[in-house]
Amino acid sequence: MKDTPPYTSIKHGKSKDFLGLYNALWRGSDHLLLVQNRIFTQSYKRFYFSDIQGLVAQVTDRRATVATTFGLLCIPSILFAFLVNGLLFRYFWLGVSLLFAAAFAINWYRGPTCKAMIITNVQSHLLPIKRLKKARKIFEELRFHIHQRQGNLKPAETTKPLIISQKKDQHVKSVKSRNNQPVSVDDYSYSGGYHLAFFFTLFAIGVLNGLQLYSQHVVIVLGEMILAIILLLLMVLALKNQHTSAMEGLLKNTTWAALALIFVAIGLSYVDLMISLTGGADEEIFADQVKMVIFMATRNPENYPYWKFLLYFHLVSFPLVSIPGLVQTLSFQKNRSEVS
Repeated sequence: MKDTPPYTSIKHGKSKDFLGLYNALWRGSDHLLLVQNRIFTQSYKRFYFSDIQGLVAQVTDRRATVATTFGLLCIPSILFAFLVNGLLFRYFWLGVSLLFAAAFAINWYRGPTCKAMIITNVQSHLLPIKRLKKARKIFEELRFHIHQRQGNLKPAETTKPLIISQKKDQHVKSVKSRNNQPVSVDDYSYSGGYHLAFFFTLFAIGVLNGLQLYSQHVVIVLGEMILAIILLLLMVLALKNQHTSAMEGLLKNTTWAALALIFVAIGLSYVDLMISLTGGADEEIFADQVKMVIFMATRNPENYPYWKFLLYFHLVSFPLVSIPGLVQTLSFQKNRSEVS
């Protein structure tokens, strides 16, 4: 007879973000195991079935926010497709708009988003469950094992999953435990996802600018243009969410510093455009989007000193702000994952 494995992976109990940070739920014989991977570290938390007092899934507005994000990205892409000159660019922006539309549809199809939490005698902890459908399935599976360990409880004391439908920024006041004592649960619904994406995009733009010092290619310029649009939208979402969250002052200040840097970069890029026009560049180039991108992708930085300075400025300043922002956001996510 084969030995029973010590842990069984819980279906739908895994999550991974775009940076590869990984969380997973595993079921042991008498406890639930939460595995958290943070780049170079891995942590484990155990929740014994006999100690669990409640399972909470709080509905959030993240689904609507993500849908709005992709919708807003789709609109300018469609406008560019009809406004630009040249068939190549028209098809390019139509393809970009279709990608954003597909992301919009997939996000909506996956159902309402939520913040899931497990409550024990001594702690409350967020679980890596982002969708309400998955929360219901996982809670039902856990409820069976909780009842096995805790025995037959009275109806008022049951550990049946509690689904609380509330909007973001409201608070789950309390959950009754087996001895009828309330367990307070703070609302930390914003986990810093938009900040993480914002700083990562800012870093990526800095890298693309650095590549242009050594290689001139249309793909690099197009990638930078798309990331710039995404960056501006992420900036608005990050500022909106940090205003109503329990975010530390240092991360807020770094976000504001990144905002100031972006406006400085926009101003310097406008100066570069004026220098190019006064330096003898054909004005018709800037009236045709295809010609403009080809001009930007083929000009040699050695022949355009200001452009070379601007590339170095972006290469140095963007990572200088985005890397501390990424580190601070990851620290913020780690602190918010545990609610005491």
